[in-house]
Amino acid sequence: MAKTIGFIGLGRMGGAIAANLLAAGHPVVGCDITRKRVRELEALGGEGAASPEEAATRSDLLMLSVPWDADVEKVLLGEKGALPVLGCGAMVVDFSTVLPATSLRMSAALKEAGVFYLDAPISGNRAITRERGGTIMVGGDERAYKRVRPVLRKTSRRQYYMGASGRGTLTKLVVNTVSELNRTALAEGLTFGMTGGIDGALLLEVLASGSAYSKQIDHKGGRMVEREFRDPEAIIEMCVKDAEYMLEAGREIGAPLPLTALRCQLYQAAANLGHGQDDPASVIALYQSLSGKKKKNSEKTKITKKRKAK
Repeated sequence: MAKTIGFIGLGRMGGAIAANLLAAGHPVVGCDITRKRVRELEALGGEGAASPEEAATRSDLLMLSVPWDADVEKVLLGEKGALPVLGCGAMVVDFSTVLPATSLRMSAALKEAGVFYLDAPISGNRAITRERGGTIMVGGDERAYKRVRPVLRKTSRRQYYMGASGRGTLTKLVVNTVSELNRTALAEGLTFGMTGGIDGALLLEVLASGSAYSKQIDHKGGRMVEREFRDPEAIIEMCVKDAEYMLEAGREIGAPLPLTALRCQLYQAAANLGHGQDDPASVIALYQSLSGKKKKNSEKTKITKKRKAK
């Protein structure tokens, strides 16, 4: 019989992961501070819980995906948190993107109660996660990882055991460091070319065909060219948070991150322009405002018109 999964946090990523677990045949008992998200889970066949404590009580395996480090601590250790009802040998899988130090602290707190804590953030946005295309990076007890891996395989394409507690979250910050710098470089390059009169869609084709290619071209290129920033897969504010985490973790281990420091300022500036809740592709709006040649939302590129005509 499939394990019942307790799931805390049903936002963009958590909701997608929980939906995949339901589709794979696992009963899911979910809770979230936003009632609408719980109703969306129930519409898919899941069940709602009023608190992390209840979700943990009614499940065989507890998972969570919440935005902030303080949220992780609250749902596990706070009032009506999960830890008091978790038995010895229970496992907690945390998909949240947090500081490695937070993962270490949670692991130590749960270990005192005989509970295994795995930091297991997932790379990829909401759309990728819905298609089970993400990569999960796990830190913590290796035996616990091997026990839970069959479930993780139902939510992602690849799973990697990275080592001791905190290594999963550190790896996620490394992945985000590279991917978000690629996205920022794409915004800069597109602004460079489009300001010079090159058609944006044509420029994307050229970039995708050679050594400048990155997956950010596929994921964000079209949004950037068409300035489609609503219905975000992630938001600028969380990119700022991630950059601040990278810088803090880098300071702790002595790793220089000068480009990340600059990117943090750029994304904060984009948030200050009103794009804090928009898709990260909206960083191009900052570049375009600096160029003084902002493209309008309704403006379509010539190549797009030609293709539609065909």
